[in-house]
Amino acid sequence: MADQQNAPDPGDTGSPGSIANSLFGGTGQVKNFADNAKHFLDEAKAGRWAVDEETGTHIRSGIADVQQELSAIRPELRYVQQAPMVGNDSYARKISQHMLASVDSDAQSLIPVFNMLYDGLDSLREAVDTAVKNYNASDEASTKHFAPFKD
Repeated sequence: MADQQNAPDPGDTGSPGSIANSLFGGTGQVKNFADNAKHFLDEAKAGRWAVDEETGTHIRSGIADVQQELSAIRPELRYVQQAPMVGNDSYARKISQHMLASVDSDAQSLIPVFNMLYDGLDSLREAVDTAVKNYNASDEASTKHFAPFKD
C-alpha cells in the first residue's frame, strides 16, 4: 500500500525528459553513449583503435539493426511535434503547449535525445569502419614487413 501512495499520478507527464528517460533509459545514458561513440571515432581516426573484419561485421550488424528500428520510428516523430488539437479555449491551448514541450523543449526531451542516439550510432558505425580499415592496413604492413622471413 505504501508504494501506491508514492506512485506518480498516471495523468502527470512529469518533466519534459521523462518520455526520453522511459524510452532510452535516461538522457545521461544516451549522452554517454554518443560521447563514447565520438571518442571511438576520434581514436580510430587517430589510428589508435583497430578491429578485425569479423568483429567489425558483427558490430556493424548490431548498429544496422538498431538504426533500422529507429529509422522506422523517425518519420512518425513529426506527429508528436505537432500541437494536439484538444480545443480552442485558453486551457486547451495550455495543455497543447505542455504536450509539445514534453517532447521537444530542451536537450532532455524526446526528440533531441532520439536524434542524439541516432547520431551516436552514425558515429559508432563510422568508427568501426575506420577501425576495420586500420586493422587491415596494420595487417598488410605486418605482412610486408615479415615477408622476407617467410620460408
